[in-house]
Amino acid sequence: MKAGKTWWILITTLLIGAVALYGSFYLQVSKWDNKMYPNTLINGIDVSGKTKEEAKEILENHLKEIENINIRIKAGNKIYNLNLSDGKTNSLDSVLNNALAYSKDLNIYSKYKTIKNPNKREYDVLLNYKGNMDKIIEKINKDVSKAPVDAYIKSISSGKPVISKDIPGEKLDKEDLINKINSTLKENTKDSEIIAKIKQYEANITEKKLQQIDSLISSFSTNLGGSPPGRVKNIHLGTSFINGTLLMPENSFSFNDKVGKISVERGFVEAPVIIKNRLEKGIGGGICQVSTTLYNAITTSNIKPIERKNHSIPPAYIDPGFDATVSENSIDYKFKNTLPYPLYIEGIANEEKITFNIYSNSSLNKVKYKLINEIYDKTEPKTIYEDDPTLPKGTVKKVQSAKPGCKVNVYLIGHKDGKEVSKELISKDIYKPSDEVIKRGTK
Repeated sequence: MKAGKTWWILITTLLIGAVALYGSFYLQVSKWDNKMYPNTLINGIDVSGKTKEEAKEILENHLKEIENINIRIKAGNKIYNLNLSDGKTNSLDSVLNNALAYSKDLNIYSKYKTIKNPNKREYDVLLNYKGNMDKIIEKINKDVSKAPVDAYIKSISSGKPVISKDIPGEKLDKEDLINKINSTLKENTKDSEIIAKIKQYEANITEKKLQQIDSLISSFSTNLGGSPPGRVKNIHLGTSFINGTLLMPENSFSFNDKVGKISVERGFVEAPVIIKNRLEKGIGGGICQVSTTLYNAITTSNIKPIERKNHSIPPAYIDPGFDATVSENSIDYKFKNTLPYPLYIEGIANEEKITFNIYSNSSLNKVKYKLINEIYDKTEPKTIYEDDPTLPKGTVKKVQSAKPGCKVNVYLIGHKDGKEVSKELISKDIYKPSDEVIKRGTK
């Protein structure tokens, strides 16, 4: 009986203590029911212990002061003014409600802990100055932005490229400026000055990258001897469009894109051209000798074609398997710079020959490449006589020379220190015979 009474007294005491403790917690916590908990900041202003109405009055006065602030933004040599006279709050009530509601849904003990050991909570009231800010930032960016200037190769002198310097581009660091404006509005109620950060960024092609081009790695020429003046003109013009081409690693090249439209308006003239297995006259005749010469120079740089096609009949200016025909609307010569270095194409044409020189890094000269062909299955040409009413009767005129047709395998051979180190089949070509065509006068 005595022990039971002791337990009853102990339990009663504990209950009374718990109720008293709860009452103490409740009294302290309830004081904050309609107030911001400690360590609550809105726009950098401490509103701890304030009711929503009290905090709103403080913040509205603060925001009125902000509306009259003029922020001077210095960017380069210019000054820009950001005026917030039309800055009206668009989220004050929402922010106040969120700040007031913090931890109010917790139990008494958790609320008590939040009050006694508060973590800092910061809220921001957004203003309608964003439209003004965006406009002025875009204006500043437009004024200060400068596009970078790529380095380029001016010329080749004594077998070495003469390189121009690159110029870095400039642009506004928008994110940095926005952060500075927002920070200024939080921390100041007076006119302020901000220095905008102008970032530099590198050109795509820098002098340092082009300095990797330090040596001639391949060269190829074909003869123009005996070519009519029109054909020579077309070859000179086509070569001029390719001369000076720079290709960075992984850049692609299209002969048709580079040379452009073959037309009289662009300076091309009529000259002999292969059409349907025969030599005919056409605008731009001779342009295939340009693509052929380039093909050999590029391929002996150890760059295989992406797209390349041989002529239907063997051309007179190069051996079978070494040519690359083009046609503006259907046939192209394409390749990609698969070297780890930039390459530069120099094209030179005179009355005797056309030459393409390929420049890149001297390390590529450790292995030298050449093309060889293996001709098999020859087809002999025929002699075809055609009547020509424009020639005097009894006159004969050969308009196309005979050349056998054939099949040919072409290999790219690599040599290092005089020894063959690689052999790769790069094309299997078929040529129809070039028949001898003789015209007989019937006039």
